[in-house]
Amino acid sequence: MLAALSVASLTYGQVEDPKEVSKDVARDIQKLFVSEYKSKDAKHRHGAVDRLSPFKHELIVKCLARAMGDADSSVRVAAALRLGQQAAKPALKVLSKAFSDRRNAKSPEVLVSILQAYGAHRRSPPMEQMKSLFAKASKEVQRELVVTLRYLRSTDTVRFLAQHVDMPQPRNVDAGSNPPASYWKDKIERWGYCFSAITETLVHLTGREFDSNKEVRGWLKSSTRILSVEEGDEALKAL
Repeated sequence: MLAALSVASLTYGQVEDPKEVSKDVARDIQKLFVSEYKSKDAKHRHGAVDRLSPFKHELIVKCLARAMGDADSSVRVAAALRLGQQAAKPALKVLSKAFSDRRNAKSPEVLVSILQAYGAHRRSPPMEQMKSLFAKASKEVQRELVVTLRYLRSTDTVRFLAQHVDMPQPRNVDAGSNPPASYWKDKIERWGYCFSAITETLVHLTGREFDSNKEVRGWLKSSTRILSVEEGDEALKAL
């Protein structure tokens, strides 16, 4: 039974600082979740997920994993954000599966929340998956992806980001094969939306600010030292 829990603790919670609970308590919470989650009303299922917020345990992760398969994207968003507050090992397994789910690929809101959860664990999906997603993602997902890439700490990440430092410039504008003006307008808008995140992630990785792709390539030739996460945090504070 839920004797160990107050009724007040089972209200809608903030996604912050969940407390580790015993297996017995977690099992009781899981039973309550399963009962509430049977509802056909997405708002009720969303509420069941919200009420998991104060608690931390592998059984809570199992509840959130179930919610990551919900038909309603808002429920999946809620579940993903809460996975960012659970123990890393079980939570990242669920997030990895969710990141590869084609249904989530169609929902920018869900993808952003999954990436934010990865970031909360100071981890990132694999680079090849991130590159593939970046090419076809919304600008909101692209920006969050760039932020999350600071946890793939390698020169490969720096090289990838270098490709997106310079503002896109129309080329061969008179050629018949040149994309329409709307294409370039969209490219420039996306670049502007993501530029500050690109700059900050490069600072987090290298400790340097760069004004151009050429500068980044110059750095790659002269230095390949990637900062530690802690050093990157300090470098960002100094901006």
